[in-house]
Amino acid sequence: MFSKLKLGTKTIASIVSIVVFCLAIMSWVIISITSNIQTHEAKKLLESISDSDSNLADSFLSQMYVAIESNAEHFEKLLQSRASERELENELMGTIDSAGEALYGYLYILDPYYTDNIQNPKFKLNNSKLLILQTDDDLLGVGGMRTIQADNNINNLEGLNTAIRTGKVAIGNPVILNIENSTKAVLSMNIPLKDKNGQVIAVLGLLADLRSISA
Repeated sequence: MFSKLKLGTKTIASIVSIVVFCLAIMSWVIISITSNIQTHEAKKLLESISDSDSNLADSFLSQMYVAIESNAEHFEKLLQSRASERELENELMGTIDSAGEALYGYLYILDPYYTDNIQNPKFKLNNSKLLILQTDDDLLGVGGMRTIQADNNINNLEGLNTAIRTGKVAIGNPVILNIENSTKAVLSMNIPLKDKNGQVIAVLGLLADLRSISA
């Protein structure tokens, strides 16, 4: 069809094609430049946020870590000596209360001695593990601790499962968690507890509300 057009028409058509092609290239260049600028500005913004909050987050997480790390050996001895669920529950309250603004705390037990003989149904998970889960209703003061129903969402925490698998302290990625019909973005910190043979028998953990870190 193009070969049947007159010379003038062919010339005009060719020029139009070239112009359209050039415009397309210009549009692509403009979009690329704009995208790069936006990416650069977004990166600068994230770096700015990260710099301004890094000290606060470090202090926040350090307080959480000290609270559970300083009590880890004590909990290991309690578990090895077959302490009662009630005693473990009471000890956990003191640990969480000293953890600054940690919103939740938990003792996740895998030891068959406990999981095969769960006394309090509030502690039983669907996978038959034992979970003592507590929350602090008075983050800034002393006290305010209460034990709540074991929540199966805890089973899926990355940090918890990493601590169990590796036997090392693990901080999970931020996740959205719904506990007691309240949805929050949280970060978990987990310390594995071991028996005398070095096997992981439990995990002592805390959940921090990310809003508290960036507040």
